[in-house]
Amino acid sequence: MFIVFEGVDNSGKTTQTQIIKETLEKEYKVEKFSFPVKTTRIGKEIDAFLRGEVNYSPYVISLLFSANRWEHKDILEEKIKNNDFLIMDRYYYSNVAYWSVRGLDENWLLNLDKGLPEPDIVFYLDIDYEDVVKRRKEEFDIIEKNGRLLKETINYYRQFAKKHNWIFINARKDVAQVSKEILEIIKNK
Repeated sequence: MFIVFEGVDNSGKTTQTQIIKETLEKEYKVEKFSFPVKTTRIGKEIDAFLRGEVNYSPYVISLLFSANRWEHKDILEEKIKNNDFLIMDRYYYSNVAYWSVRGLDENWLLNLDKGLPEPDIVFYLDIDYEDVVKRRKEEFDIIEKNGRLLKETINYYRQFAKKHNWIFINARKDVAQVSKEILEIIKNK
């Protein structure tokens, strides 16, 4: 099963993907993967952009994010084939959410990743802007510095998740409660 966790930074994706991985790997073969992968040449460009060291237009940076996923397509397919579960911390939907609110066409963004493996389940970890700010331990990256755009991204994610029948998770709840809810859904699937 290929499971994706989506949501803005500080919604709990990294925490939940780790907890779910550790719980499932007691009985199953499980791998976890996360985008962007910042160790490749493309990934290093993305990282430099996120730190504000280089400036790219929304079109160029969204193409770089997509290219980062495409350069890992074979690895993803292998992980899906060779494991009972592949747990993904963020996938191409983030590109759609973050860049649609900045004026790029949703369909154009979706088409960039057409042909990549499709998940079996997508969990959307829903959180309010105020909670994101409270949870933030480090400086916001260049994409999330603008509070108005981050609020718009949260709203966009909510609408997109409903439109695509993702599983909504209230990420404002206690971490253990959230994990328990997610695990029950996975076991039922």
